[in-house]
Amino acid sequence: MDLELSGERITEAAIDFAVVLRTDADSELRIGSPFAPHSATATHLVPVDEPADGDADRVAALVGQTITAAVVDRKGMLHLALSGGTRLDVESSDAYESWTFAGVDGRKVVAMPGGELAIWAADQDLTKP
Repeated sequence: MDLELSGERITEAAIDFAVVLRTDADSELRIGSPFAPHSATATHLVPVDEPADGDADRVAALVGQTITAAVVDRKGMLHLALSGGTRLDVESSDAYESWTFAGVDGRKVVAMPGGELAIWAADQDLTKP
């Protein structure tokens, strides 16, 4: 599944029990699982619940990069590729929601425990039965 984020630039990145990435198109990715940013020079596991020294700087370094691909595989794993050559791979969890995506148009995707995806379509009215 393509999250259709290609071309959006990351304008905000924060870490506090989750990593939150916001884009210039007002999309938001919230990562609640440990993940490993892969770059040409290094890979480092970012444990979002207990960030280590330097993790906030690694997350902040994502600001200004453009998303070149954002896809989800059949196991609920999020694959995010960025213009600076960094790749983020976020595995699904058996115990909790590992990541969520919210688009300004109302689209929402949640990686449920076990890797199943909960998907809301754009502008879906959730108040109607």
